Amino acid sequence: MPKIYVYVGSLPSYIRDVTDFVAFGQMAELSDDLAKQASLGGCMILPADHPAIKAFTPVEFQKYSPFGTHEYAPKEFLEKKKAAIIAAIEFAESWKETPAVEKEEK
Repeated sequence: MPKIYVYVGSLPSYIRDVTDFVAFGQMAELSDDLAKQASLGGCMILPADHPAIKAFTPVEFQKYSPFGTHEYAPKEFLEKKKAAIIAAIEFAESWKETPAVEKEEK
């Protein structure tokens, strides 16, 4: 079932034939499989219900959606952005499969 994901990256990111993330806070509906592929490929997304996303106000998403505005954003916003980026990295890592246990040589 598709879910809503929010983009928290600092540069545009493109998912071919699906969506172009061109703004901070931009939302898109993605399947789990596509979210997995995108996040493992470096797209900085989080589920819309993630606590790091809920930390932002609607006004912050509106005011700081253009990437160029982040340079002049207040410290509070930048701290939330940093937390969201870290969470997006952890989200991507959560998709990785546990490595197979290698057999011991006898």
